[in-house]
Amino acid sequence: MSSLLSGKQTVRIFHLVTLLLFACEGALVTHAGIRGAGKYCGVVVFDRWDTCFLLSGHFVTYISDAVKDELRPYKGKAMQIDASDVFQPINPGDALVRQYKIIGPAPDNHLWAMVDGPRVDCYE
Repeated sequence: MSSLLSGKQTVRIFHLVTLLLFACEGALVTHAGIRGAGKYCGVVVFDRWDTCFLLSGHFVTYISDAVKDELRPYKGKAMQIDASDVFQPINPGDALVRQYKIIGPAPDNHLWAMVDGPRVDCYE
């Protein structure tokens, strides 16, 4: 009794299925970095150039120069904001929040590390 598929056909089907799995996986990873309007949490940081951003694990969410002063009193604290205007020039990439409302301190759900203030020592 002969098999339904020859050896070459089996290999071709295997390669096709593998290619489809990689394509689907790539599509899922590509969309994982889209940043849009919504709630964001992170430690408020002002760097030496007065750039403001929320630092949350591996995410860096920049705050526009036009609206950053509202977060200045919260420097070094974990805060939650509700962003209504978010710009992301490259996907995946860092987001720029252009309009937001402060909700308050980041929720204490053990996913956020509360610190006295982030500190970076630079040695010259």
